[in-house]
Amino acid sequence: MIRVKVEIHGLNDVIRTFEAKIARIEDLVPVFDAIGKQFYAEEEKVFDAEGAYGGRPKWAPLSEQYRRWKELHFPGAKILHLTGGLIEALQPVSPAT
Repeated sequence: MIRVKVEIHGLNDVIRTFEAKIARIEDLVPVFDAIGKQFYAEEEKVFDAEGAYGGRPKWAPLSEQYRRWKELHFPGAKILHLTGGLIEALQPVSPAT
């Protein structure tokens, strides 16, 4: 049998340090704004590449029947870009909303 024993010395000091840092944080809007901008930028790249961005696989091809219909009614539209509504829904919103 293998046993592992972990001892943490000064844990209370670490906790107090984190609590002090957290107490000084008054406004997280800039942090979440930066995270949101990065998220939306990444998603736009994923949509532009039809999934194949950042090591992700390309989205599955459309069925032949749907591909023909889509090309007839929405020529040149990429996968998940039929009307543009889905990518538009991924646009950033202000923190107030």
